[in-house]
Amino acid sequence: ALPRTDRAGRDLRAGATLTQLLPTGTRLSVGYEGVGDRSTTDRPGGVSLPDSVSARAIDYRQNVQVRVEQPLLQDFGLGVNRASVEIAKLQDASSRQDLKSAMIGTVTQTVIAYRAYVQARERQAIARKSLTRAQQLLRLNRRLVEAGRMASLDLVQGRTQVSRQQLALEEARTQLESARLTLLEILDLNREAIVVPIDSLGVPDVSLDTDSLVRIALDRRPDYQRVQNAVGIAREDRRLATNRRLWDVRLVGTYNRRPEGDRFHLPYRGDPFSVQGGWNVGLTVERTLGNPRREQRREQSRLQAQIAGNRKTDLRQQIRIAVRDQVNTLRQRRRQLDLAREVRRLSARKLAVEEKKLDKGRSSNFQVVVFQNDLTRARQRELQARIAYLNAVTRLDQLTGSTLRTWGIELDALQ
Repeated sequence: ALPRTDRAGRDLRAGATLTQLLPTGTRLSVGYEGVGDRSTTDRPGGVSLPDSVSARAIDYRQNVQVRVEQPLLQDFGLGVNRASVEIAKLQDASSRQDLKSAMIGTVTQTVIAYRAYVQARERQAIARKSLTRAQQLLRLNRRLVEAGRMASLDLVQGRTQVSRQQLALEEARTQLESARLTLLEILDLNREAIVVPIDSLGVPDVSLDTDSLVRIALDRRPDYQRVQNAVGIAREDRRLATNRRLWDVRLVGTYNRRPEGDRFHLPYRGDPFSVQGGWNVGLTVERTLGNPRREQRREQSRLQAQIAGNRKTDLRQQIRIAVRDQVNTLRQRRRQLDLAREVRRLSARKLAVEEKKLDKGRSSNFQVVVFQNDLTRARQRELQARIAYLNAVTRLDQLTGSTLRTWGIELDALQ
């Protein structure tokens, strides 16, 4: 008979499973499980040990399983398994284009407001020069009256001209303050901040190749990039919807590895590394019948893809028309600026000649005042034409998506 054994037992269990999904849709799983029954005995059963020796015995069972699933129809291939990743990338790109579009709008608004402020300053300078000329003319008229070469009643016209130019100067100051506050509000600065323009309102030369500008717009415009991303998202969503209509057919292979006899003991008895195991291969087929949702989703994805494609085509045509119209507008603004420059130059010469004639008594005070007003209007028209041309260039940058590049703003540096 075997000796009686007093045993207080407890189980030890450990396990882990690792799963990897491959780009082809293959799912690879490796699992391990070990269970140990630990007990304290005076004599391990079946083993002759001296009475003075006690031993600790562990019955340990382990199992290693490898499972491979390969889709054959649904979820098969690189495209369908990367569709969700591609959709996420396109959505992230669209978010960046939204930020870019907002920045372009803000920069464009700021530039136009800045030019309005500069224009107001120039108008004030023009009004101040006009007032100075009117005051000089009034002093000249007084000398002519003192010399007996002009009637004193003619001084009324000179005084009226001075008052008119003083009023114009006050109006220019009011417009300047309004333009300054508008600019500070856009920039979100203190209303007491002083703005000192450093731009001389130079007139840049711009390439007006319509085809080249259209290509640039299609490459840089945020709204067109968003539409392209929407087309890509619709394409990937349609791929997923088509995939869901397929039968779920999978090739499944499993491999089990465990010690022979399903356990080994500590102290070792026999060969604990003698194992047994093998592969099992099968085919699983799954299909839900009578479910209209898959077909509905496929049809919805097809319609969304068609809508996105139509939006892309329409926007492409709108961009071509808008760029072409803006190029024509820019050409007209340049011609108007050149003409305004010529008118201002001739008006200045005309006034200078008339002032010399008045000094020699060969012209009238009225004629000089008229020519002074002509020069003031010519200067204002030139300033307005210059601002209109520069704003047209800025508008063309906005239409082609080149605003940030023109002003040296890096989107990545601001994130």
